[in-house]
Amino acid sequence: MTDLYRNDQVFTMVAEGEIAKLLSQFSDSYVIDVIDRNLANRFSYNPVSANPNIVSSFEMNFKDMMNRYPTDQENCMNVRHETYLTIINKICNAFNMQYVGNEPDLFSIAYNLYDLFVSGYSRNIIKFFSTYIYANRNILYANMGLERYKKSKDSSSSSVKRIYNDPVTAIVITRIKDVIYYISGFDINLYQFLSSVYSIPVADYIIQNIQPTGMSDLYKDEFCAKAMATPTLLTEIRSAIQQMMQADMIQQQPIIGQVADNDPDDDYQNEAEGE
Repeated sequence: MTDLYRNDQVFTMVAEGEIAKLLSQFSDSYVIDVIDRNLANRFSYNPVSANPNIVSSFEMNFKDMMNRYPTDQENCMNVRHETYLTIINKICNAFNMQYVGNEPDLFSIAYNLYDLFVSGYSRNIIKFFSTYIYANRNILYANMGLERYKKSKDSSSSSVKRIYNDPVTAIVITRIKDVIYYISGFDINLYQFLSSVYSIPVADYIIQNIQPTGMSDLYKDEFCAKAMATPTLLTEIRSAIQQMMQADMIQQQPIIGQVADNDPDDDYQNEAEGE
């Protein structure tokens, strides 16, 4: 009987057969099917656990194969490159974007694109709108004439007013769909969106590699439209704004026992001036 693992030629044939079988799983049709399916399910948002980034799973598989079959690393790297290029092009086509970079290693751009438009899609929309609206709530309240809802008996706004004593933010939260519709008319470009949900280095990296084709307005036609049409996103945006408001309220509370003015000389001077 031939010992396959002591016969180098036979072992090489077995290894090549195994790696070929493994790499065949990353066919264009398979990758496209996975991306299409996950794009369709990108609205599934769990505020507790993040949706998995399939690019990370692919990368773990490629690294494992290269460790197990070191003599076939070139073939693995070629399939890896084509897999990530397929993902990049598929996502870009879905959102009227184009890949303009020239990266020798496509993992990072594929990973970040997948996070932006698939695994982190809902999270990013929630973070952008909640942050933008909360930072500009007073201006939006005034410009939209939201004071006309000040005497509204809406239960949700009344609850927020009572808990946080902030009628402006309470009304903005209650009218969140109207607010998003209003700001959908603003000229907000992709980089402004990216820099609101990612660190500046990551935003810079994405914008250096990906550009809109100009066939549509990604902010208006995608992010705003999907936010207004998805009740779960509106609910999460409201919740995120409330959390920001609560954090600010806690931060502004005076520390118990804190003395407003600890300089006794100032007190003495005040008393002297009052005499």
